[in-house]
Amino acid sequence: MKTYHGWRDTGGLCHITVREPFRRNRPLDPPRGHVASPAGFDWGSAGSGPAQTALALLADALGDDERAVRLHQHFKFAVIGRLDRREPWDMTDAQIIEIAARLEGRPVTPAATERPARRPADLRHPTLPSRRPSNRSGSTKRTKGG
Repeated sequence: MKTYHGWRDTGGLCHITVREPFRRNRPLDPPRGHVASPAGFDWGSAGSGPAQTALALLADALGDDERAVRLHQHFKFAVIGRLDRREPWDMTDAQIIEIAARLEGRPVTPAATERPARRPADLRHPTLPSRRPSNRSGSTKRTKGG
């Protein structure tokens, strides 16, 4: 699962990093040939910077530049424009995929929103033998009242 992390540096410039398991963090790049803002990324308003952010997030998460172009203005108003300008934020690719499906009026399928497969609990933490006190008398039956 990808996680997108947005923040502003001390000069107010916006940055977005893509985090993926077992890979180096990388900066989010706008899709080639599709520029919504010459000023770069922004959020928390309805301008061209948030449009660029929406376009880049959609293109990266969906893996479909044309679909991202179709949806980015709707995504900007529904999500990016509502982010707090002063605060860093995190968003997963699963969240973006789910929102894109809702914007298109598609039913949200479990595959689009489910988290990556996890190992069953019994493999993560092997069960230890029971620590119950043993019955040394040899009898395993209990009698009523005692």
